[in-house]
Amino acid sequence: FLSLLLMVMLVLTGCKKEDPKKQLENALEKLEKAESVSLKLDADLSVSAEGTTMAIGLGLNGDYSLKTKAGHFKANVSMFGMNEESEMYMEEKDGYTYSYEKDDEGWTYTKTAVTEDEKEETKAADVLKEFKSVKEVKSDKKGYTKLEVVISKDKLNDTMKENEEMVSELVDGEMAINKDVTLNVYLKDGEIRFITLDLADLLKDAMGEEAASADMKAVITVELSNYNKNNDLKVPEEVTKNAKEEVEMEFEDS
Repeated sequence: FLSLLLMVMLVLTGCKKEDPKKQLENALEKLEKAESVSLKLDADLSVSAEGTTMAIGLGLNGDYSLKTKAGHFKANVSMFGMNEESEMYMEEKDGYTYSYEKDDEGWTYTKTAVTEDEKEETKAADVLKEFKSVKEVKSDKKGYTKLEVVISKDKLNDTMKENEEMVSELVDGEMAINKDVTLNVYLKDGEIRFITLDLADLLKDAMGEEAASADMKAVITVELSNYNKNNDLKVPEEVTKNAKEEVEMEFEDS
C-alpha cells in the first residue's frame, strides 16, 4: 500500500528525472558563465607490438580566468624514458595573445593576433548540436552523474577537413574516422567535473592494417574544478617585464 501511495504521489506531483541533454546544457552554461576554472589533463598513449612497447604520457594542470583572460599552466611530457617539464603563462591584451614560456635562460614570449573566430563566444546550445546523442548511464564514480555523449564520425571528419592544415602537421597522409566517438562526462552539483575519452579503437581503425595486431591504449582524462575561485589571475609582473620576445627564424627558398 505504501509503495502504491508513493507512486501515486510522484505522478501527481510530476516528479521526474531531468533530461540528460538538459543536464548537460545546464552544466555547459555554468562553465560558460564561470569567471575562472582549474584544469587538469592527463593523456596516456601506449602501443605494444612484436614485443616492443612505446609509451607517451602528457600531463597539464593550471588555471584560467575568463575575467582577466589570463592563464597559468604547468606541463609534463614523458616518452622514451625521458621526462620534460615546462611552465607557461598566457594573456590576451590589445588584440593579441601573449604566451610566456620558461626555459633555462629565463622567460620568453610570443604574440599572435586574436582572430575573429577566437573572439566569438561558444554557446552551450551550439555545443549540444555537435553531439549525436546524450544519455545518462550508471556512474562508476560515487556521488557523480555520468552522461554518455556520442559524437558522430561524420562530424569528426568534417572538423578534420576544416582544420586540414593542423591535422596534416600531426598525421602523415590521409586519415579517416570510421567510428563514432564516445565521451564520458561526469557532473556534480550541476558542474562538469570530469571528461574521459578512450581513443584506442578509433586510432587502431584509422591506422588500418599496421595497427591491427597491436595492443593499444589511448586514454584522455580532463578534470575541471575550482569554478570561480581564481577570477583575478594575472601574469606576474616579473614575467612580463623580464620576458624576451622569441623571434621565429625565416629561411629563404634556395
